[in-house]
Amino acid sequence: MKVIVSLGAQSELAEAMQWWTERSIGRGMAFHDAYRQIERTIAEHPEWFPVIEPGIRRALMKGFRYSVFFIVRADEVIVVAVAHQHRRPGYWRERL
Repeated sequence: MKVIVSLGAQSELAEAMQWWTERSIGRGMAFHDAYRQIERTIAEHPEWFPVIEPGIRRALMKGFRYSVFFIVRADEVIVVAVAHQHRRPGYWRERL
C-alpha cells in the first residue's frame, strides 16, 4: 500500500531527527530507521494497528516514545502525525 506523509508529519519527523541528532551520536539515524521500519509495517499490514478513534489508527515506534497516527484509504495510508507520546496529546486532530 502506498504511504503518504502529510506536511505536518514530515515537519515532525525532521524536528525529531534533528533533536535526537543533537543529543546523541547515532540516535538521529536510529530514529529515522525506527520510523522507516514502522512505515513499512504500516504499508504492508495497516490492520495490525489499533483504531484509537473512528478512522484513525496508531502505531508505536520501537525504541522511541513516538506514535505514528494514520488513516487507511482504499489503496493508500496517510500519516497524519508523528507525535511524542507525552507531549500535547491530541494536537494532531486539527489536521483531520
